[in-house]
Amino acid sequence: MIDVTMYVVGHPSSTIRNASSECDVILVNVVEPAVNRMVERRGYYRPVVIPAGFYRGSVHDTRSFGLNATLVTSDKLSEDIVYEVVRAVFEDFPKFKTFHPAFKILSKTEMVTLGLTAPLHPGAAKYYKEAGLL
Repeated sequence: MIDVTMYVVGHPSSTIRNASSECDVILVNVVEPAVNRMVERRGYYRPVVIPAGFYRGSVHDTRSFGLNATLVTSDKLSEDIVYEVVRAVFEDFPKFKTFHPAFKILSKTEMVTLGLTAPLHPGAAKYYKEAGLL
């Protein structure tokens, strides 16, 4: 029996879904002042809400925090290849958002500007400028 555990993961998580299908689970809110301080100090965090019913036993929305994910590559990768990868994602953005439930909340503008943990690759910057995102 586990009384309490903390698991930082993107949602939906099959691990949490599996655990919540095997036993009673109560998701606990992470209080907003603490989350706000963390977001201010570390731009790669953001406040999130796990919707009610997302996991068995979660009958109310749960306030928590999440991470911005960043695709990182070497600066040695050619500008053309990075440009084409970014273009492929952004030119068919509605389809990209269907590849994982966590992608549903993504917006192009936020992907380009929020919580970047590495400098933009010249190929990505080139596409973003052409698309009017930078």
